[in-house]
Amino acid sequence: MPWSHTLLYDYYFSAFNTDMYLGRGQVIMPAYMQKRDAKGDAPGGFYDGKRGFMFTKAPASPNPENDKPLPVQFDLRSADWKEIRDMIMQNIAINTRMNISTIASFLQDNTAQKTAREISTEESETALFVDDKREIIERPINEILRLVLLRL
Repeated sequence: MPWSHTLLYDYYFSAFNTDMYLGRGQVIMPAYMQKRDAKGDAPGGFYDGKRGFMFTKAPASPNPENDKPLPVQFDLRSADWKEIRDMIMQNIAINTRMNISTIASFLQDNTAQKTAREISTEESETALFVDDKREIIERPINEILRLVLLRL
């Protein structure tokens, strides 16, 4: 598989995890509702780094009865991330000449029963891919193993 596809999937997965992390629930609260420590500081009253989930509402409402915690939950865009992942997997399958069900079985159509010919074709494509790659790396791998075994 070309390195560009590996890097692309790695970038996708990192961005996906960042989006999930940043989309977690947060709360905006008036300062007087936040827990204070012995010195009177409000450790959770401001964004305290990456783990913070509580923010101070500023400016405070003139009427304290209207002040209440305000939950904030950003859209996690899971459908968009799934679409991006599926596209990346399809591109990898096309560029490596592998059957999509070999790389990502969740992308195949499970609604219809496969024929024996379709199953045979998928197995053949996978076997041909493995044989092709085996021919490419067999000599270097054997040389590395020989060197390692000589040192033992």
